[in-house]
Amino acid sequence: MLHIPNILPPSIIRHQPNPSLKYMDFDENHKFQQTLVSNMEEKPKKINCCNTTFRILILGKIFPKEGEADSFKFLIPMYTIGLLIFCKSLFVILYIIIGLKGYYEIEQIKFGIVEFVSLVGTMWVIFFLVKNRHILIELAERISDFSKFGEPPGYKEFETKWNFFAKIHFVYASGAGTFAFLVFAPMHVIKCNSINIEKNATEICSMIFPIYIPGVGYHSLNNLPSIIIIDIFEYVILTYVHAITATVMFLNLEIVEYLRIKIRHMNALILTAFEGKHVSKRRKQFSEAVQYHNDILIMSKLIRTFFGRELILHIILTGAIMGVCAFLMIQDNTIEVIMIFIGWLFCILMGCISGQRLIDESETIPRIMYNVDWYDFDKELKKNIIIFLIKTQHPMFIQAGHVIMNNKQIVEILKMAYSCYTLFLAAFNNI
Repeated sequence: MLHIPNILPPSIIRHQPNPSLKYMDFDENHKFQQTLVSNMEEKPKKINCCNTTFRILILGKIFPKEGEADSFKFLIPMYTIGLLIFCKSLFVILYIIIGLKGYYEIEQIKFGIVEFVSLVGTMWVIFFLVKNRHILIELAERISDFSKFGEPPGYKEFETKWNFFAKIHFVYASGAGTFAFLVFAPMHVIKCNSINIEKNATEICSMIFPIYIPGVGYHSLNNLPSIIIIDIFEYVILTYVHAITATVMFLNLEIVEYLRIKIRHMNALILTAFEGKHVSKRRKQFSEAVQYHNDILIMSKLIRTFFGRELILHIILTGAIMGVCAFLMIQDNTIEVIMIFIGWLFCILMGCISGQRLIDESETIPRIMYNVDWYDFDKELKKNIIIFLIKTQHPMFIQAGHVIMNNKQIVEILKMAYSCYTLFLAAFNNI
């Protein structure tokens, strides 16, 4: 293989990237979202990617079936679920307010605060999934379209593997809530009873998670069947929102992997085009590969538009939530929050890792030129190659606000978590 240290002249290397590939802020993303449909060609109607994940979201009634994106059949169950989640959040807020007024001791309030902040994060993710469902549908349809450039080699095996991973992840996401109920609930009841005796408090210790219902007496809630109904409501809602949120975060990683296999396919098509000896055929095949690259760029922008806003709250809240959870686990021996800690940690890991993998894969595109004897090509093809290389100088990425999702963000979020831990430690030591 011939090693070429640099195939572009310095004047071109210093050239600014194509403006269309610069980082887009929210206004640009919004314009892109509005103009995408009008500018695109006729698109396929079949989604043939992330099948298991989309099936889970459809069963969860927050992603529509084909042709039902704006139908009442989808909107009514979705609004009903949103109302139940809002009611649960409202109950937790009331619990915290009543506790701060002196009904509970500080030990009973801390977990309510952690749960409320966690619910805010999950509601944020679900809200933007529903709001931007048309973007996700467009993205999935483009990933599933093989009519123009063919199916990537090994796609069926790749799809089978990731469908299996999606099932394993859903078992983890949905089983975490059940595990918390079975393992941590008895520990919560024992600790709650001891605190009630010590502090002469009256918290309902048979309830696994904090809740307050206005107009209903605390002692009446502690009687059957009221407490059973509330416990079932708590279990279903909390398991649902955390499982769906974790599924959406896994979808982020999964879709990036589907885009990566398309990038590898495009690279292979470029190399195949350059292996040809016929000048016109070589130029035509390279032109088709460039069109493939343009299609991949559109998909990467769709990923950034869809997941970017949803990841903003993760960037803001994950460090704080993990810091508070660590404080409760270490200082107060409140290990019930361990599932929340692990869940948020996994979500931000998937967001950062998927962003890094997209950057790494997109950086392989210009490198393929080192594998071909480009200097033997005709002058016109050389010009096209230079234009293509200029477009690929800037890697694809996932952006949350002004933050590029990559492995470095994991360290930054862990630093933020430690800062929040020390802040809470200092604050409660002074109380």
